[in-house]
Amino acid sequence: MLIEEARDFTGLTFEQLDEALELKEGEAIRYSRYPIERGTRAPNADDIQDLEDRVARLLKRPAHTVVVENNAVLNADPYADPVIGEPRSGMNLRDLDATDVQLGYEGDWPTYRRLKYSPPTRGVRVLDLYLWQWGILWDKGVLPWSREALGLPQSTPVEEFLPALVQEVKRQRQEVFADLQHLQHAGILPESLSNSW
Repeated sequence: MLIEEARDFTGLTFEQLDEALELKEGEAIRYSRYPIERGTRAPNADDIQDLEDRVARLLKRPAHTVVVENNAVLNADPYADPVIGEPRSGMNLRDLDATDVQLGYEGDWPTYRRLKYSPPTRGVRVLDLYLWQWGILWDKGVLPWSREALGLPQSTPVEEFLPALVQEVKRQRQEVFADLQHLQHAGILPESLSNSW
C-alpha cells in the first residue's frame, strides 16, 4: 500500500524509491507486489511504522499510526472497531482468515489504497476529497486550494500547516462517526445508510 502511494505521487521507479526511502536494493518492488506471488515480501511487523514514516516524509504528508485490522468483525456490526493492535513482532494472527486481515490507520483514517480503489460516489472519486493531505501536491501547485485561502503566506512550508489540518479533519470525522453510531444503535439510522458507511 505504501510503495504504491509513493510511486503514484512521485513517479519514481522502484530503484529510485529504494534510494529515496533508504531501503535495501530491490525492497520497494518486493513490497509492492500484489497479490502475493513468488518474490513478494512484506516489511517485518516492527518495520511497518518506519516505512509509513519514510513514505510520509517523502510525500510531505503527516504520518499516521499503522494498525492491524480484522475486517470480519464488520460483517456483524459495521460500526465495530476492527483494530487488533499496532503491528509488532510476535503478533499472533493465526486464528484469523488471511483475507480478513489488513493494515489500516488509527482512527479509521483511510489509507491511500482504500481511497484509490473506492468507487466514485455521485461522480466524485473519494481520493479527490483527500488530495489536500499530500504536501507534495501543494508544492507542485496542482491542487485547487492555496495557502492564501487558509490565511497563510505562499512561502509557508506544508510541514507547518498540514499536521494541524489533518488532525482537525480527523476530529471532525470521528464526531460524525460517533453520531452515526448513536443513531444506528438507537434504531434511528436507516439500514441502507448504516451499511454504506
